[in-house]
Amino acid sequence: MSNLPTVGTLWYNGFEFGPYTETLDFRGTPQYDSAGRTVTATRFFLHVRTVLENTGGTDAATRAAVVKLTQPAAGLIYDGRGFSGVRINLGSTRDCSWGPKPQVVSLRPGGGPGLTSTLEWSVEWLQPTCADGQTNPGSPMEFVYKLGFDVDRSGYTTRRYDLRLRIAISRPDIKTRAVTQTADQWRERVTPPVPPGYRRASQSWSVNEAKDELTGSIVDEQMPPNAPPPGVVLAEASHDYSTDGGKIYNWTGTITARYELAQDATVEKAVKAFFSLLNDRLGKGAGGKAQFGPADARDAKGMPTPIKSAGVVIPWSFSVSEPEIYGRLSAAFRFTYRVAGVDLAQILAKGGLWRPAPLDRGGGVGGLANAAAKKTAYELWAGSTANVLGPRGGSGLAVGPDFIVDLCAAVQPAPPLPTALKLAFGAAVENVPGGPLLTNVITAGLAAAFPAPSAERSWLDYRVTTVIEPDSGNKPAKALPTEPLPPKANRSVESQLWDLTAPALPAGEPSGDKPFPPLPDAGGVSVQRRHSPTLYVRLIGQAVRVGYPVQVPDLVKVGGATASLVSRVDQGEGFAQSVVGNTLVPVYAASWNMRYVLDAPTGRIDPPPNGLIGGVGPTSLL
Repeated sequence: MSNLPTVGTLWYNGFEFGPYTETLDFRGTPQYDSAGRTVTATRFFLHVRTVLENTGGTDAATRAAVVKLTQPAAGLIYDGRGFSGVRINLGSTRDCSWGPKPQVVSLRPGGGPGLTSTLEWSVEWLQPTCADGQTNPGSPMEFVYKLGFDVDRSGYTTRRYDLRLRIAISRPDIKTRAVTQTADQWRERVTPPVPPGYRRASQSWSVNEAKDELTGSIVDEQMPPNAPPPGVVLAEASHDYSTDGGKIYNWTGTITARYELAQDATVEKAVKAFFSLLNDRLGKGAGGKAQFGPADARDAKGMPTPIKSAGVVIPWSFSVSEPEIYGRLSAAFRFTYRVAGVDLAQILAKGGLWRPAPLDRGGGVGGLANAAAKKTAYELWAGSTANVLGPRGGSGLAVGPDFIVDLCAAVQPAPPLPTALKLAFGAAVENVPGGPLLTNVITAGLAAAFPAPSAERSWLDYRVTTVIEPDSGNKPAKALPTEPLPPKANRSVESQLWDLTAPALPAGEPSGDKPFPPLPDAGGVSVQRRHSPTLYVRLIGQAVRVGYPVQVPDLVKVGGATASLVSRVDQGEGFAQSVVGNTLVPVYAASWNMRYVLDAPTGRIDPPPNGLIGGVGPTSLL
């Protein structure tokens, strides 16, 4: 390397410019960040001209100069030429963007037979000009972001966060092709935290070809008050009550839920979450023991009060499904139950509707884990999904090793492929919920939410009808004709038989004057009173009871008259009962058609009351 005291030193990649070198242009352009707030670095441009000479010809020297002066990222010295101290890629000061980068090389032969040549060359490089500038590869050179907010008609806010990061990056030397520093390595450090009460709805990341720039777009959505259970990414649930027409005291309740699980969660998380929801809504929400009234309420005489005040919750049906076999891991549940003897006010007040979602701290349904005892539901959920909702998602994909590929490598490397920090895709694994822990959770959850009802609260359906059968003792008597009766003109058979306006008996002879009035003419009808009037009452009904058989009903008195059972078994009258289901306890259904005779006349007989919708309960009729 020559020392030119009068014109300074210019050296690049082993090529030393001679004493006839002239600086044609030297300038530095500050590079502002995307926000226009600060200078990230200065882009320098150098344009020089020199003369190559050799008495033997300049061909070989020119070729050697072109080889050296066209290679990027080599060392550069420019000193003593009005701007001293430029030493790039030869010590601690590095170019910040894969440079220095040669721009132009031009040659013009000189006089004589190739003894001289004029060479023009330009180069640019990027470096900070501040006194404490850092050029270490991987150091952040620019970081900016912008924010956007969308507020919907309900006041919920969606935040958009767009960022851009640039790092200083250079090759350790001209022969090194491996890229070990990338802007993607900063992804975790530039990802903003999720605002409390928000969920990370989406993330989009991009790394440029030079690997020195990372851009990201992050969307955070404000969550409703109820946070999903731990280990669940998305949760949907509903709770409703309905009645059949005309039966506003008999309710059918339904709780449905669907859970999309985090990639590192198991189906047991969904099962526990659903039974925790059941226990909270129907246990705590319905007065503590899946009921809507005080336990076994009785009147002053110690008799059970009408079961209208009880409102026992009876499990009725359950369904579970895997909604997407080839999709994301999810589970769906539907639970239906019955509530009898409850009015609308009780449903609204104690039916479990609009309760906050249960706070499951771990340790099973309603359990407490010491480490999470003071955390909110949102904090528990956010902590359980942090791994899969982080800046690299559940698979952990990242920018892997990179290599610079060009035509100057002696051996061309294979183009590198992105790699993952964790397994991005593998074989599906069995994820069947089971084991003693889950069994205990389900059993404990059902037992907590649906204890066996008491006898007074075991009635799920009760219907009773009374049919009055008065027997006046009158019997029709019809004399047989001795010869065929002639048809009457202009009257059809139907009109003759069913003409209710025609007198049933000859005028002046009431049927009640004589037990056996005289017979009419042949073919006529008379009424004979065979015995005193008798009153029959039939008790027809059906009932559904949970956990207890239905007792055989018995009618004792009606309006002061004693009722005696005279059922006709040959005509299908009697009592029948069977087990029709099992909702943790057997479900009994019974039907009856019982016939009674009263020993004395009675007055008005009203329809029997029904304890499920008001009045006395079924036990009052037993």
